[in-house]
Amino acid sequence: MGFFDKMASAMTGQNSETSVENRKRINELFAEKVPEADQYEVLAAFRTVEKTKIGMSVLTGKRNVEITYFNYILGFRREPEMEFVLIDVSPDLNTVGNPIVLKKSASKAKKTLQGLYQIENAGLEDGKIAFGPIANAAIGAVNSGYIIKVAYDTQTLQDLKNFFEEFSK
Repeated sequence: MGFFDKMASAMTGQNSETSVENRKRINELFAEKVPEADQYEVLAAFRTVEKTKIGMSVLTGKRNVEITYFNYILGFRREPEMEFVLIDVSPDLNTVGNPIVLKKSASKAKKTLQGLYQIENAGLEDGKIAFGPIANAAIGAVNSGYIIKVAYDTQTLQDLKNFFEEFSK
């Protein structure tokens, strides 16, 4: 582990007891929901939906924005076909949805301006979804309990980035 990995680990609590337990639970939940789960790399991801409320604050001059956070267990693999699997999950990992499989052959992918990964697929409720690893979530959202408390090393995040770049070609 390099110097910056050690600093990031200390700042994010990557090796904290909570993070280690949550990573273990995330893998268990993924294994319960997805056949051949051992063929996937698995981590936690999130997305946000912002809704601007009408008007602006007179006191601050800022627009009023309501942000809703969604948590996912994210799995990805290259064989037999490149695919992502997203499973909706509560921040406390007690409520788990059904897996959504996004195969490369049926999807278009790109990176958003905010650095999130966006996939367009007819099987999605809105036709597309943009998500990112928990590492990209706002610290305030994590500390407030809106986002799963889990952190990953830079190599895991790089693996996801490399996979997505290949998936989007």
